[in-house]
Amino acid sequence: MIAAAPVGMGLIRDRVLLELNERAAAQLGYTRAELIGKNTRMLFHSDEDYERIGKEFYHDFEARGEGQVAAYYRCKDGSPIEVLIRGSYIDPSDPARGIAFVFLDIFEIKQNERELQSKVLALTSPSGGGSFNLRFQDLFNLEEIQKIQDAFAEAAGIASIITDAEGEPITQPSRFCRLCYQIIRKTENGRANCIRSDAELGKANPSGPTICQCLSGGLLDGGVAIMVGEHHVANWLIGQVMDGSVDPETVRSYAPLIGADQAEFDSALKEVPRMSREDFTKAGEALFLIAEQLSKLAYQNVMQARNIAERKRAEDALKESESRLKVALTEKEALYKELKHRVKNGMAMMAGLVSLESSHHSDPVIQSILNNTRTRMESLANLYDLLGAEGNPQEVRLDIYLSRILDSLSSALAESPVYAEFETELEPISLHARTAAPLGLVVMELVTNSIKYAFSLPENDSSLIAEKARFHPVIQVRTRRQGDHFEVLVADNGKGYPAGFDPLKSGGLGMELIRMLIEQMSGSWKLESGPGARFSFSVPLNSEGY
Repeated sequence: MIAAAPVGMGLIRDRVLLELNERAAAQLGYTRAELIGKNTRMLFHSDEDYERIGKEFYHDFEARGEGQVAAYYRCKDGSPIEVLIRGSYIDPSDPARGIAFVFLDIFEIKQNERELQSKVLALTSPSGGGSFNLRFQDLFNLEEIQKIQDAFAEAAGIASIITDAEGEPITQPSRFCRLCYQIIRKTENGRANCIRSDAELGKANPSGPTICQCLSGGLLDGGVAIMVGEHHVANWLIGQVMDGSVDPETVRSYAPLIGADQAEFDSALKEVPRMSREDFTKAGEALFLIAEQLSKLAYQNVMQARNIAERKRAEDALKESESRLKVALTEKEALYKELKHRVKNGMAMMAGLVSLESSHHSDPVIQSILNNTRTRMESLANLYDLLGAEGNPQEVRLDIYLSRILDSLSSALAESPVYAEFETELEPISLHARTAAPLGLVVMELVTNSIKYAFSLPENDSSLIAEKARFHPVIQVRTRRQGDHFEVLVADNGKGYPAGFDPLKSGGLGMELIRMLIEQMSGSWKLESGPGARFSFSVPLNSEGY
């Protein structure tokens, strides 16, 4: 089977050739005997290529039991050959038996791909700056154009060909007469003159076809230009006929000038078709209309291709920008999370140290100060924990934040002489951290004050024992948005503020901190007493709502 295969084929084990057919050996310039039993390293230009191709080829076997890779083999004479190698295990149940492989010479396939890429590049590259690389064959299917050219030549009874702007042929000639095709164009001077004449006949003429005697043999010819915008890409030429204006003797005299055989020249001249100038002009005018349509079609194709390419470039650039932005955002998010984690851990550590320090003091005043400091740190740690939960790393849901603060104060309530119940009405709203942080601290200080002072009763006061048994302590925390302000109320049903209490002169650190934080938020506050204590404050919201 290997010997009869129409492609290069063989068997390999541990990268040593066990078998190879004649076709494979011939493609590489070797005999079978020169290759069988040899390591495939001899087919590669370098150790690097040998190792790289091996890794690519055998990597697929681990996953699928077969492999494929494109590579350059080195022929016996040192020349490269571009091949596609495909292989599979001889026996999938026993990989040690080796691999059966085929390789295909893919030079022509790759050449076609390169030509196609060249056409796409020519079509989609901007034409500014004075350079224009588009060719007629980049714009049209030459097989289809050849059919149209042949049909036109047969219908009109004249010769026809399409050349580039310099007169070099693009299509195969249609209905060329023997005089022009086999005699004049076979001589060096005759062919050069024909190319020069074709270039002149095909020059752009917006008013119609150019019709005159050929600058080479003197027969009646015509031509039109095919344009892409202002760029001349091809000439469509017709002719090789004689009318009354063509002098046969003048044409005959051309033979010695180009070194053609006179007798053969005269014989071929007699075969040249005769056509009136009027009929030939009509054929030229029909060709002019066809060329105009081809020019418009070519221009539209180019513009469409370039618009598509420009759109694709813009889309690719956008995708690239989005990709870079995603990477940057991912990195930023990771950095933010790490920073947030470190800040939170740092606060927790400081709170722990403060708590440890408090346990070493028996003075209740010092313990109170340290415990208050710890509670404030825990409040800020809660804030950092909630940052970004709603998608914006600078915002925090205030209702959730305040609930966390109240939960953390529950332990303080348990130690209070009278256990109080929280009643909350917290409006769901997201605030910027620069507003949420001081606002949360104010609420925490006010609730802490209620826990400590609102429900305390004088010790051993028998007249208040019954009232204490009936009393149901409550601490209220309410928040709401009111227009462009945010209002907060902290109230309790305790004994209220002392008579004559002036927060501006209280001297307590807690109340001083409350006033300072409200001022920092450009807010206002007021307190009321009896029954219980009510402290409310209002802070302005900016145009974004926080």
